[in-house]
Amino acid sequence: MKYIISQSLTHALSTVSYIESNLNLVKNKHVTTYAEPEMISNTSHELSGHYVTPIACTGWVKCDQLFDTQQLVDQDFTWFETISTDT
Repeated sequence: MKYIISQSLTHALSTVSYIESNLNLVKNKHVTTYAEPEMISNTSHELSGHYVTPIACTGWVKCDQLFDTQQLVDQDFTWFETISTDT
């Protein structure tokens, strides 16, 4: 899995629409969307407020070939804050 980082939700959603169109995914009651972009919520991260969209590199929704490899990034586990469950 790779990711594309977008500066806005609008751009992230257009990335999802582009993927759906190229994969011929039809939205219906069983399939709502390829993926939901997530906002980088870690406020101390340099990309806080940006959106990440997952890009499948294998499987039936493989779509990494639709993008320039320079656009794709690996997952960064610091994008989201970890909630401590220690009491």
